[in-house]
Amino acid sequence: MRVRGQGYGERLLLDAHDRALEISEHAGGVAVVVDAKDEAAAAFYARFGYQELETVAEGRWPRRMFLALADIRKANEEAVGE
Repeated sequence: MRVRGQGYGERLLLDAHDRALEISEHAGGVAVVVDAKDEAAAAFYARFGYQELETVAEGRWPRRMFLALADIRKANEEAVGE
């Protein structure tokens, strides 16, 4: 069963963002950090604003990437305003 391209990853990631924001209200936190397993995963996360956390030698995986909670909060506020 193929699920790539059906929006499941985006929905799961946005749900993770919502949960991270909720948790940060009680326990702190500054960012969501992910490990992109390959170039396709890195491109997927980059679409949401994730940036590489550290420089990794070309061809080495996983790539650690992050998105600040402040950026997630701002994106959520903009989405509500649409």
